[in-house]
Amino acid sequence: MVKNRYNIRENLLNLVKMFPEAKDNYNMLLYYYWRIFDNATTPDKIAKATPAESITRIFRKLVESGDVTLSEETLNKRKKAEVEFRSDFAHMF
Repeated sequence: MVKNRYNIRENLLNLVKMFPEAKDNYNMLLYYYWRIFDNATTPDKIAKATPAESITRIFRKLVESGDVTLSEETLNKRKKAEVEFRSDFAHMF
């Protein structure tokens, strides 16, 4: 299954085709990524696997570029969370 272990972008594009539900949940995305591409099934292996920040950062770039589309529900949740964050911390900026 692991075709190109070191190309995170390509791996993510393949992953969301196989598991579309992973697009809407970072935990699920990371689980599938580590399991499939890093063969990481234990905490020790996960600790040595592709860093979560690398996976999620590249995933966000794929969303921004339009290569991956999120569900309306997820987009709405993210917009709501951003509005709440900005209102809570607006006085700090």
